[in-house]
Amino acid sequence: MTYISKKSVHEEGQLKKKDRKKIRHERWLQKIETIKQAKKTKQAAQQRSQVAIVGDLHPLSQALPELSQVLRLGDSKKQQPQIRSQKKKKKQTMKTNDRKKLLIQEQANFKQVMSHSKFKVNPLATINEHLRNKMQKEQAEEMDDNT
Repeated sequence: MTYISKKSVHEEGQLKKKDRKKIRHERWLQKIETIKQAKKTKQAAQQRSQVAIVGDLHPLSQALPELSQVLRLGDSKKQQPQIRSQKKKKKQTMKTNDRKKLLIQEQANFKQVMSHSKFKVNPLATINEHLRNKMQKEQAEEMDDNT
């Protein structure tokens, strides 16, 4: 009598070792393929985000000045640095004593404003009137300097 092992008998539900290896290998290849596909989609999305979207450039071209205007502005800007350098020389940090004197003067002005009767009645109107008078005074001084 001969003995037949159960392992050698293949039922319909069982697969051979080679077949199981093939299936595992195919699954592994599918995993690799999905990883590659995910990388490609991520890289494509990144490239799309870096590319500027170009649409209708007509409104942009109308908004930008013409080249001749830009060149004229460039010529006038070459003359302006001299004026700017003079302004920069005038602007300096104040020394501590000067700052203290200015602070004391501003405090005195503030006390005067707070005690003024018109300011107590209507502060906004008083400030508005003061600013209007100051602007007129500065414009008059500029006119005197120009003539």
